Amino acid sequence: MLALMLAFYSGPAGAFEVRAGAPLTIVAGGEAAALQPWAKRIFRTTHPQFRKFGLMFERRAGAVAVANWVPSHTCARGGRRAAGLGPGARQARRTLCQ
Repeated sequence: MLALMLAFYSGPAGAFEVRAGAPLTIVAGGEAAALQPWAKRIFRTTHPQFRKFGLMFERRAGAVAVANWVPSHTCARGGRRAAGLGPGARQARRTLCQ
């Protein structure tokens, strides 16, 4: 799944990129930080924008389509706005990238 996460994600209030590496790297606002696995689809980071919560990546049709900044924000892969959230992300959310 790690290779599937490599992409640019965006929404109305911002954007970030997941880059290859060991570990993966999140880049946003001119800063980069490691993404560390924390649970099955959840990653943690020390990046200032994302350090308070985990990032959850959701798959659709075999590809990662949405990254959620748990518990309240969502970014769509490739700049597309998320139409709906999968069954694993039923918590109340607004949009990060909003």
